Amino acid sequence: MQGYVFLIIQAVIFSLKLHLTFAGHAIVIGGICKAVHYLGENYGVMKGFSYGGILVWPVQTITILLISVFVYKERFPLHVLTGALLCIAGSPRLLFQN
Repeated sequence: MQGYVFLIIQAVIFSLKLHLTFAGHAIVIGGICKAVHYLGENYGVMKGFSYGGILVWPVQTITILLISVFVYKERFPLHVLTGALLCIAGSPRLLFQN
């Protein structure tokens, strides 16, 4: 969204003709989803328990990795899988520490 605003400002300043096309539907939808994600995460950290914010990043990493493997059929080298396993092992440790 910020990119579109700055493109429009640049077009107005330099009086360029601006042609908006929606060839990148996935990019626009992804940008909207990311903005909603940030709003929800910030609200959750503000109103919820503090460990909720700590657990978001490892869970998000594993979810994206699983989607990449099962939906997009990507293959990952050993060091990527090792990092994912460390994320999985570290998440319960963060959650259940005293």
